Amino acid sequence: MDDLIIEINADADVMIAQIRARKFASALGFSKPEATAVAIVVSELSQNIVTYGHGGQITISSLHTSGVGLQIVATDHGPGIHNIEQALKDGFTTGKSLGIGLPAVKRLMDEFEIKTGLDQGTTITVKKWIKTT
Repeated sequence: MDDLIIEINADADVMIAQIRARKFASALGFSKPEATAVAIVVSELSQNIVTYGHGGQITISSLHTSGVGLQIVATDHGPGIHNIEQALKDGFTTGKSLGIGLPAVKRLMDEFEIKTGLDQGTTITVKKWIKTT
């Protein structure tokens, strides 16, 4: 399956990314609840790009290494995250949100990584694997 690359610059892009992410996850074989979790994660990451990141992109790729899964890479051009540990706490926000976005992303995915630098933007990479019984 080809990578899905979505440019994120405005609120309308957030909705488009969410819909396309759900379809991508479903096509890979994720269950409806898991595909919904993927859509929520993409929505949260996309909204952060619009709100804090001065634009960026979401890339979704299929994974076929130790099972089947997907990887989401969210990259922005913003000021960076000043305190990652604090940003991952429920309720923390530097804006007007509820401060649940990044902590929820981390909980919903199987793997989570942040790379950020002051005035260098932020890249968040997450992975989710299809659960086998």
